Amino acid sequence: MSFAQALDNLALRKSDVVRRFEQLIAPKSGAELESMAQTSRALTLQNFGRTMRLFAPLYLSNECINNCRYCGFSRDNPILRVTLSVEEVMAEARYLRDAGFRQILLVAGEHPKFVSGDYLAECVRALAPDFPSIAIEVGPMASSEYVPIIRAGAEGLVVYQETYQRSVYAELHTAGPKRDFNYRLDCPERAYSAGFRRLGIGALFGLWRWQDEASGRPGRACRLFVAALLASANHYQLAAAAARRGRIPAALFNKRSRTGATRLRSAH
Repeated sequence: MSFAQALDNLALRKSDVVRRFEQLIAPKSGAELESMAQTSRALTLQNFGRTMRLFAPLYLSNECINNCRYCGFSRDNPILRVTLSVEEVMAEARYLRDAGFRQILLVAGEHPKFVSGDYLAECVRALAPDFPSIAIEVGPMASSEYVPIIRAGAEGLVVYQETYQRSVYAELHTAGPKRDFNYRLDCPERAYSAGFRRLGIGALFGLWRWQDEASGRPGRACRLFVAALLASANHYQLAAAAARRGRIPAALFNKRSRTGATRLRSAH
C-alpha cells in the first residue's frame, strides 16, 4: 500500500502517543512551557550533545509551471525569472563555504525545462568537493530520475506536501503538475527507493489548522511513513525497538521479513 493509500485508510481512533502529543501542543501556562523547555533541553543533550546541524539554502531558479495561491514563484506572478548557470551556482556556494557552511540545500521552483535532472546532477557534482552534505528541494521526480543526482553526490531530499488536507490542497494549487496530491505525497517513497538517505517531509503551517496537520490523521500518516522507512532492511532493528516502546504501531511492518518488504496496513 502506498503512502497516499495509507493516508486515506488511516483509522480515526488515535493512539496513546498521539493523545500525549496533543497534550504537549495544547495551550500552556508560562510555568508549564518552562518545564517543557527544560525537559526538551535535557533530552536534546542526552541524544545529541551540544551540537547543531546547520545548513544553508541556495536558490537555483524561480522558474515554475505551477500556480499556488500562497507562493511568490507562482507561474502567473509577473516577476523576473532567473535560473543560475552551474558557474553562478559555484560562485554563490563559495560565499557559503567561506562562511563556514558544509551542508547545503539546493532549492528551485518546479520547472523541468530549466531545472532538469541533468542540470541538478551537474550542480551537485560541481559542489560535492566543498560540501559533504548536499540535499535538494525541487519538483517531485520518478525514482529513476533521482538516481543520477544521488550518484553525483546528493544525499538528501526535502519535499513538503504543504497541507495534508485534500480539499484545501485542491483549492490552493490551481494549475500545474503540483495539483496531483498523490504523486507529491508518494514522492518520499520514490526518493527513498532511489537511494536518498535523508528525507524531509511536512506541512506548511498556516494553510490549514496547524493542530490538525500536526496531530490529526495527516500527522499520524507522516509518522507511519517514517516508521515504514525504518522497517526497511537497513533499519529493521531500530523500527522493532520503536515498536516495543509504543512509538510506532507494531503491526506496521512485516516481522516475518527483514528484507524491507514493508506493508502499510489500513488498520492503522
